[in-house]
Amino acid sequence: MTTKAEFIRRELNKLPQVEFLQDEAVILCCFHDDHNPSLRVSLTKKSRTRSGNVKTIYPGNFYCFSCGAGGG
Repeated sequence: MTTKAEFIRRELNKLPQVEFLQDEAVILCCFHDDHNPSLRVSLTKKSRTRSGNVKTIYPGNFYCFSCGAGGG
């Protein structure tokens, strides 16, 4: 059985200019005219703490650091 992270990784491998980091992938953003990969896609579940608030990030969540598009 394929996990969600394995499915996401397999599909992202089909895209141009994909870079896999430890627990996320960086790709060209499809929401604006991107020339440098700026869209980060989470591959694993992780929790981040910012200002005392815990935010859980699930596989498939994404955020573009150029245009601000995000979701999951």
